[in-house]
Amino acid sequence: MYQEKKMESAPQDKVSYTGLVNYLTGIIEQEFRMIISQHNGESIIKRRMWKEICDYIKVNDIPYISDSRINVYEKMMEIYPIRNRISHGEFISLEEYHLVKNISLEMQLLDFISWAKIHYEDVVEHKQSHLKA
Repeated sequence: MYQEKKMESAPQDKVSYTGLVNYLTGIIEQEFRMIISQHNGESIIKRRMWKEICDYIKVNDIPYISDSRINVYEKMMEIYPIRNRISHGEFISLEEYHLVKNISLEMQLLDFISWAKIHYEDVVEHKQSHLKA
């Protein structure tokens, strides 16, 4: 987190963590859109909002997400109000940034997302190889 390291030297009242959180939540949101589309067998990635993604995760069995060691739905809902404020142009605190960073990196949400993506890519490759055979 190069940007975070650079911010350490800036006066705390002059630092905005909004961009860093916007970046992390943007990745999470886009990756889940892709995973849900793949899970549904959709060829086009549909635009789904954060709450819609959370609701989907809560009721659908997604490999590596549903059986992860953290409750992904609950963690996504923890991030939801922070992400919503950012999308409406509000600033967030250092503590809120640390919460999002902790869930994304230390609790490995981004890892679980990556494993789910690999799972669905393997499924697609498997289907394509059978079609060619």
